[in-house]
Amino acid sequence: MGILDKLKKIVSKKEEVKETKELMETYEKGLAKTRKEFVSKLSLLGLKYTKVNEEYFEELENILIMADIGVNTVFDFLKRLRLRVKKENITDTKYLNEVIVDELFIIYVENASLSDKINEAEDGPTVILMVGVNGVGKTTTIAKLAYKYILEGKKVMMIGADTFRAGAVPQLKSWAVKLNCEFYGQENADPSSVIMMVCKLLSKKI
Repeated sequence: MGILDKLKKIVSKKEEVKETKELMETYEKGLAKTRKEFVSKLSLLGLKYTKVNEEYFEELENILIMADIGVNTVFDFLKRLRLRVKKENITDTKYLNEVIVDELFIIYVENASLSDKINEAEDGPTVILMVGVNGVGKTTTIAKLAYKYILEGKKVMMIGADTFRAGAVPQLKSWAVKLNCEFYGQENADPSSVIMMVCKLLSKKI
């Protein structure tokens, strides 16, 4: 390898490191925004309701789900919170905000919440399933993850299995085109049929 080739490789590597660093900073900003929005909504909920009641719990459930916490985790958390409210006879919503933070922390340290670690398959493709309510940023997160893996030299295929939400498949496809990665999806089709077709396509490539 000549000196010029070595220099090009070094420059290319530095650019990749810079892009990865910028991408991680974007992730951190996104997480900070989510935390800020969650705390803000929780504070407003405490001002809206002066006493703990069923309407309070219903709105709290929506806030937690919109914060992209797993649905099962939310249900378990609310069950736990209701028991504590009843046991300690908690009626003040401002005090309950502190209890909510405590309980969320307990769930986190017990590893009952979502993990930020992706376990990659040792053999064959790694499948990452993105699930969440509308408007929480699933598509853009998929694009960010795809970009990260592309920078690492991995092959990426985006699959549009959200076949009934208007514009979901074309939106994901547009990101695949921008990132120059493979894509498969079909609007108004059965989601399971889309997955089956992808499995067949992958089996031919492996």
